[in-house]
Amino acid sequence: MDFRSFALQLAALSLSVWVLLVIVHQIPSLGEEQNFSWITWGVFIVLSMFMFVLGKKSAYDENKSLFLSMSIFLGATKMLIAVVLVVGYSFWQKPSGQGFVIPFFLIYLCFTIFETYFMMKLSFEGENSNTKKITKSNE
Repeated sequence: MDFRSFALQLAALSLSVWVLLVIVHQIPSLGEEQNFSWITWGVFIVLSMFMFVLGKKSAYDENKSLFLSMSIFLGATKMLIAVVLVVGYSFWQKPSGQGFVIPFFLIYLCFTIFETYFMMKLSFEGENSNTKKITKSNE
């Protein structure tokens, strides 16, 4: 997967999630804490780009376990960032209800599905690339 293809897919996902958030924020109990949703949306866009760049580099590396290690590291980092966002927002902003968590989980779910898709795609590309290198060196 090249960066252009990734960027177009990320833009389509980001626009789709934006539309979803606009609709969800029309529900009174879920629209009270819109700032948190937009901050989360932006953070996950940047995080997806970061994951793609590191995933692409590690997928094509000769060390086959690097991609797996990087995937686990990126997944754990994403979870940590998610916890910090929710706990930090709850602590500093003291929202009136818990409704802000529902849009957060929608964003998290959409971006997690997308990141799983492109990381699997990178994995297969890197595997095929490494197989070609091994085949050429054995000839």
